[in-house]
Formats: sequence, structure tokens, C-alpha cells
Amino acid sequence: MLFYLLILGLSSSQGDPLGPCCLNDGSCFDLTEALCATLGGSVSNAGSCADAQCEAIGACCTSGLNCAEGVSESECSDIGGTWMGAASDCIPVP
Repeated sequence: MLFYLLILGLSSSQGDPLGPCCLNDGSCFDLTEALCATLGGSVSNAGSCADAQCEAIGACCTSGLNCAEGVSESECSDIGGTWMGAASDCIPVP
């Protein structure tokens, strides 16, 4: 949580307008667009985090050891995959 408080402090000191930023874990913080992009988040078109519908994204494994990153749990389910969790990555199988 300290990390996020530091980010919030940095974002508000830049003078750029703040807006809702959805992070990979599904959380939302009011950040500048530049800081949101730096953190790998996506700027929401909602007016505030309270109105933003941020969905966690992560890796999705499908049959044949295929893996896709940046997929929501619902998208993964729709393609018959196994969602690996929020902010997860595809790890190569040795």
C-alpha cells in the first residue's frame, strides 16, 4: 500500500489532470495518464474510480500449452482457458 501512496503523491505533484487508471490487478487509482501508462495501466473513460469498471487481467492458458497475456478472467473462460490470476504472466515451460 505504501507503494501506491507514493505513486499517488508523485502523480498529484506533476500538475497534470488526474483520471481513473485501471491497473492489472483490477484496482483503480486517480493518476495522470503518463503515470498510468508507466505502471502498465489503462485510463478509464469513467468520470471517477467509483464509476470505473476495472477488471483484473493476467495470463490465460489453453490446450496445447498455449498462453496469452493481458486477458481478463471472463475472456479466458470464454475461450475455454485456465486463468492464471491477476497480473500473471506466461512462464515458459522448461
